[in-house]
Amino acid sequence: MKQLRACIWGMGALVVMTATAAQAECTYPGTAVCNGRACSGETRPAGTIIYNKDWDVIQRCGEDGSWQALEAIGAAPSDCSLDGQAVSHLASYTFYSAEDDESCASISQTRMCRDGTLDGDPSYQYADCQTVDPCETGPIGTVCTSDGAVFAGLTVDNARMYVADADETANGGAYEYGGYGTDLNGDNAAVAPELLDDGLANTNWLLANGTGDHEAAQVCRNRGPDWYLPAIDELGDIYDRRAQLGAANLPTSTSWYWSSSEGSGNGARIQRFSDGDQFSRGKSSPTLVRCVRR
Repeated sequence: MKQLRACIWGMGALVVMTATAAQAECTYPGTAVCNGRACSGETRPAGTIIYNKDWDVIQRCGEDGSWQALEAIGAAPSDCSLDGQAVSHLASYTFYSAEDDESCASISQTRMCRDGTLDGDPSYQYADCQTVDPCETGPIGTVCTSDGAVFAGLTVDNARMYVADADETANGGAYEYGGYGTDLNGDNAAVAPELLDDGLANTNWLLANGTGDHEAAQVCRNRGPDWYLPAIDELGDIYDRRAQLGAANLPTSTSWYWSSSEGSGNGARIQRFSDGDQFSRGKSSPTLVRCVRR
């Protein structure tokens, strides 16, 4: 409170003049509801009494512009927890109805915690969602969004096999098998690289142990650690499923393609996609390659 004293002309006396400081105001919080309507951000003068439901307390707007408790504050509202994710009272978090999906955003819902209870649909119960490439779960012929490979069915150990959508083209597009004149791991069809059904095992063996420069196997591995030169039976499976593999752009010409399956010291097994015929070719003969991965 201030007091002003002034001499007024012609009155010959000092007159007391009183000036009052601006009255304080308090601002409603973001969750405020007044008579059924949202009133967050509105102000009320000092002396206003309210009931704060969020904190279960009667409050008064003080002279300093802050809300002050007139009663002992009740128990603080509880936070929430779901699938290992803590959510504070009146905070929100996005949950999902599954742990993986082709489009996680399409199965999400933002849920708010109110005193220990999350609002929204309880089926949205997972705190995280991993985006899954459709080819990882789709039928034969499904294209992978990650690299354009095409799901070509199951191979050994029920692993999903994916075929590249084009032939290899580096260095002219034709490659030697390598190791001509050497039976690379003895004459044993039960071990790599003579396996008929496991191109991954054959490729790994050739690149780690094989004598000579195994160009055909190496060009597939250059695509990445999961890529390999398919075994002859895997090439046969791709041919058998060709009607479902339109996106793989399989050739219709009579050109031959290497498999990773060694046939003898001088030859390895080959296949063509025009009729599925399989044969053996000299390891040093440049031949086309179509890679696969798991």
